[in-house]
Amino acid sequence: MAGELEPGLEVVTEPRVITDADVRAFAALSGDDNALHTDDEVARAAGFRSRIAHGMLGVAVASGMLARTGLTRGILIALAGVTWRFVAPIYPGDAIRLRVRVEERRASSKAGRDVVRLSLTLMNQDGAVVQEGEATEVVRAGAR
Repeated sequence: MAGELEPGLEVVTEPRVITDADVRAFAALSGDDNALHTDDEVARAAGFRSRIAHGMLGVAVASGMLARTGLTRGILIALAGVTWRFVAPIYPGDAIRLRVRVEERRASSKAGRDVVRLSLTLMNQDGAVVQEGEATEVVRAGAR
C-alpha cells in the first residue's frame, strides 16, 4: 500500500484464519509441543475452551500481516525493536486481523534514515484484542 507513512495513518488488514495445521506446524518448527497447544483436555483443564495457538505464532502472523500491508515495501532498512503483550488466547479457527497505526516518524541519527514507531493490535473475529504492541522500524529518509 503506497501512501504517506506519517503519524495518524491507520490500516487494518484482511482477516486470516489460524488453522489447526498452523498450530501444529508452528509446534514442529519451534519445538514447542506444550500440551496447551496440542491437547484439548489439557488446555480445558488450564481454563481455556480448547487448545490455544502459541503466543509467538500470533507474533509471527502479525509480522507477516504487517509486511503484506506494503507500508514499508521498498523503503524498509531494519526492524529495530518490538514490544509485545499477550492479552487473550488465539484459538484454532479464529480469524485475526492486524490494525497498524503510525505513531511517530523522526529522523534517525544516521543520515538518510528515519525511525518509524508503529502501534500494532491483533484482534479476533469478534474485535477482541488478543495481542498488541509496538514495532520500531528504520526506513529510508524522505521516502513515502
